[in-house]
Amino acid sequence: MKPFFLFSLVALRFACLQAQTLDSADLRRIEQRRVFGMGYYRQPAGTGAYCSCADELAFVCASEHKRDSAFFFLNASIAYTGNERDVLTSIYDPYSIGNYPFMKWKERKEWKDYEKTVRENYLKLNSGLKQVQLAYDLLVAFGLDQSVRLYLMKIRSDSTGIKDASKIDSANLAFIKKVVKKYGFPGISIVGPKGYEAAFILCQHADEDLVFQKRILKDMEKLALSGDAKNEDIAYLADRIMIKEKGVQLYGTQYKSPGQPYPISDAAHVNQRRAAMGLGTLEDYQKGIVNYPGH
Repeated sequence: MKPFFLFSLVALRFACLQAQTLDSADLRRIEQRRVFGMGYYRQPAGTGAYCSCADELAFVCASEHKRDSAFFFLNASIAYTGNERDVLTSIYDPYSIGNYPFMKWKERKEWKDYEKTVRENYLKLNSGLKQVQLAYDLLVAFGLDQSVRLYLMKIRSDSTGIKDASKIDSANLAFIKKVVKKYGFPGISIVGPKGYEAAFILCQHADEDLVFQKRILKDMEKLALSGDAKNEDIAYLADRIMIKEKGVQLYGTQYKSPGQPYPISDAAHVNQRRAAMGLGTLEDYQKGIVNYPGH
């Protein structure tokens, strides 16, 4: 989801009095999870930080099947009273529509109203994009890709979530293949930086189709010549493909788990290769590896 923060216990309890569905056991579970490790702190209602706090709590409550509280916090996540464009862009990000814990309620009026609000504001804020609807659709798919991984990593790795993740990945693969067939790989100039990044991650996670990933790699290499794709993303995808074909990687971007990278070919020169692709040193990269869904 969006960058996550948590309320202070005081603010949380105040919000829960309004939602009237979180009991003391729920509070303990939320406190114990500290889902994204940021801790609790107080934020004024209506601020961007408050909306981020509410966004995280909506995710947690939906994961716990607390529908009323989940929708209370979901609505609070768009209750911004300012007018800063960067904050508005973050709040009305279609990424939040691809929200795995809420998918069981996607036919409810509360969800449809939320989705309508986000979509209308996103299209208005990003009307300058050449393919704004495509960017919207890419970000929704990206949200599903990431939110199901967040659920499995930070909430619980249950059989239902694992099966759903597989279904989501298959559906996203079919979707991104249709996109590429119609538009080619959507570069930055077509769908903006966020839409481009969403398309890249969907291709990066398209592990069911190596031939497709190889095609995308070639497309991205061509787009990078004009700045319409990023060299660092090319390195990530090249490593992904190489590991599947040869069991080794060139740039050290892929890890079995935090602290356990896949073998690196010609490791003595890896930092030279990384520098050529706009990446920092392998040592600095390893320090920043965290258990978070992404590349």
